[in-house]
Amino acid sequence: MPRMNDLPVDLDLDAVLLAQEMDPELVRERSPGLVEDTLKVMEEGKRFLQPRVYYQSYRVDKVFHNRLLLEGGKELRGAFLISHLAPAEEIVVLLCTIGESLEDRVSELFAQDPVQAFMLDALGSAAVERLSSNAVRQFETLAERKGWGVSVPLSPGMESWTLEEGQPQIFDLVPGEEIGVSLTESFTMRPAKSLSLLLGMGPQVETLGTICDYCAVRTTCRHRSNGGH
Repeated sequence: MPRMNDLPVDLDLDAVLLAQEMDPELVRERSPGLVEDTLKVMEEGKRFLQPRVYYQSYRVDKVFHNRLLLEGGKELRGAFLISHLAPAEEIVVLLCTIGESLEDRVSELFAQDPVQAFMLDALGSAAVERLSSNAVRQFETLAERKGWGVSVPLSPGMESWTLEEGQPQIFDLVPGEEIGVSLTESFTMRPAKSLSLLLGMGPQVETLGTICDYCAVRTTCRHRSNGGH
């Protein structure tokens, strides 16, 4: 399974504060001590990040009203996927993870310093989000060179695509366990700081909105109000 090497996890203070459900502007104004603590956690957390992105591409062979038939006899099913991916000539499946080291460190810290453990966990969430965004950007650039469009990134857990429906389909398309990413009985992933995504690419593909438009917490999300995803 191909791997994308040397993708940056270019975290900034705002991203880590947002992952803690905080308003970066207010924190800077009212809590300089918290800013200092977060910067220290960011410095410590870097050494626990093990970013990896794997991907697999599939040609779309046929489109039916409720499923896409992919090369090799694989398929994707569901009205939500069809609405975004029906025009695609190619489907890209992505698995992004920062590994287990940071997760293990959070567990160690929790009994000693739960606040720092929480901040480090938030850093992990921000890191895998940024990693996946940078990976998607690579494929957007590739598609642009071909004169193709790219769908909005589709991830199980979106409002119209549940974990139960989406994760088994993705893990049927990529050998997750072979690269150290597995599904739990509740359809979450191990390592926990991992994301799975689908992209549709092709000359007729349009980006229908943003990933925020399909998120169940879009009305209260600080990331959206601060211009992030």
